[in-house]
Amino acid sequence: MARVPKSITLPERMFRQPKGVLRNIFDETRILLDIQAAVKEVVRSEVQVAGLEDGELHLMTPSAAIATRIKYSQKSIIGLLKTRRGDKPIHRVKVSVRPVFDKPELPLREAIPPNAANARQLEAAAVHVTDPELKQALRKLAARGSKV
Repeated sequence: MARVPKSITLPERMFRQPKGVLRNIFDETRILLDIQAAVKEVVRSEVQVAGLEDGELHLMTPSAAIATRIKYSQKSIIGLLKTRRGDKPIHRVKVSVRPVFDKPELPLREAIPPNAANARQLEAAAVHVTDPELKQALRKLAARGSKV
């Protein structure tokens, strides 16, 4: 294996340093993940911990209904976290709603052609329409029905 220059600090060494910046970030992340697991035990919904600062726990959820449930469960959440994590006291829970707009795309389906009776009605309606583009579209649709 190639020798690593001393100027490069390996991640293993960074994590072993008790006062390193990366170690602090790692420890904070672990605390937030523990808090998130505890909150999910109480709320049992989709909720994410956004941050913890000055005794205020900031939670994010995709719907207002879940946010309301969290507000009503605030005392239970704080009580559970007090028993589990005495090192970082939490006095208040702030909830933000961040809706998810990623709707799954529906597969495209082929249009069902009109039956023969509907095709005749479309053709009869096209006779009375003055707009040439609409007349052409109705006749085209009626032609699809006569092929069936």
